Amino acid sequence: MAVNDEKTVRILADKAYRSYNSSRVLVLNRSALPANMTPVVGQFFTIRRTTDGAASVVKIINVTPSTITWDENHELVGKNLTFSIRLAGINK
Repeated sequence: MAVNDEKTVRILADKAYRSYNSSRVLVLNRSALPANMTPVVGQFFTIRRTTDGAASVVKIINVTPSTITWDENHELVGKNLTFSIRLAGINK
């Protein structure tokens, strides 16, 4: 590409965030959550694994008096991605 050139790049779902994985949907006992956490369906939370410190974003998909269900799949899973790119400049 040269400066000011534009192009469209498409990435199919299987090369982007892949297919929906139902094993990444977890039902947890609410007692495992921090006492000050009030989960609401549709809310996103960042969780951190204690084993290695890795962070993951989860979406709350169900709440009952005793459980919470969250989905660890990326919100773009199963979707094709399209990017419009314009090369604004080149640093040397």
